[in-house]
Amino acid sequence: MTERSKYSKNGVCRFENIAQLIANNDFPKIPIGEMTGFEWYASLRTHTVDDLNYIFPYWESDYRRFIPKFTIRFFSSYLSKNQSIKCQETCDVLLTPSESLIGGSLAVQTLMNEKYGFLDDGAISIEYGFCELSMQNSDGIWWFNFFDKIFECDQKQNMITVEDCGGGSYDCLLQFHSPLFKDTNISIRNQIVRKNGRSILELLQIAHGVKIEAPDDLLDTAYKLEFLNVVRHCEQQMIQEKYEEMLVFDCFCLAAEYNLNHYLTHLLRHVGPVRCLAAVLLKLDIEELSSEYMKQCTKYFFENA
Repeated sequence: MTERSKYSKNGVCRFENIAQLIANNDFPKIPIGEMTGFEWYASLRTHTVDDLNYIFPYWESDYRRFIPKFTIRFFSSYLSKNQSIKCQETCDVLLTPSESLIGGSLAVQTLMNEKYGFLDDGAISIEYGFCELSMQNSDGIWWFNFFDKIFECDQKQNMITVEDCGGGSYDCLLQFHSPLFKDTNISIRNQIVRKNGRSILELLQIAHGVKIEAPDDLLDTAYKLEFLNVVRHCEQQMIQEKYEEMLVFDCFCLAAEYNLNHYLTHLLRHVGPVRCLAAVLLKLDIEELSSEYMKQCTKYFFENA
């Protein structure tokens, strides 16, 4: 496997008659396809340092000003017929709307020296690989990119793909965040993912620290799929919501159904007289309540009787 093939977007740009292009300081723009929702191209620029001329590749979009900040893992290399020559770089880059993606510089004198093997019938070839890591939305919140393939995932077996969400291999992420996916065979895991595709993308975003407002049905999905850190995220959002006395029974039911012990503590601070709590518990199935749930309620009765 070549280094560039480890990246979701990769390729080789070939610039013909490079000597003439440098002399004219006029380089073509080579389309490389779509990234961050817009078409991008590759080209070259020159600059001078201490009277030495250098050339470097860059990647840009004509719509760059419309693209928000994003982070990208980036690989570029000048191809050489001399296998002992390596002129490449790999780095993670944060790009703002005013910036281009820039590769490493190569001295024109070195480029033109045949012993280094960069020239191929008067042309130079530059290979590249990109993997978009995350992007900042207009609301300022960063979202991780789970649509591109994970490095070397094409070489691994039993990978899960969320087909209706634009692609992406998620198996190792799902197994890391949820015990359910560790203990379930691949065919059943695929069924679960197909059924919950859209929700799983939101689960993964939250599991990786993205502070988004969870939809109402996400708590149920997170609990069933055993994304415990997402359950805690939903619980924290519920605690921050305004307490509605009219919904007190529904709130206590949620705390019981999803084992939201912190949320239960929050509810007990607002429930009022013990008779109100007693009225709620009379409607619940006591035998189905967890020991922690019963412990907190019993403590409340003793302290407020």
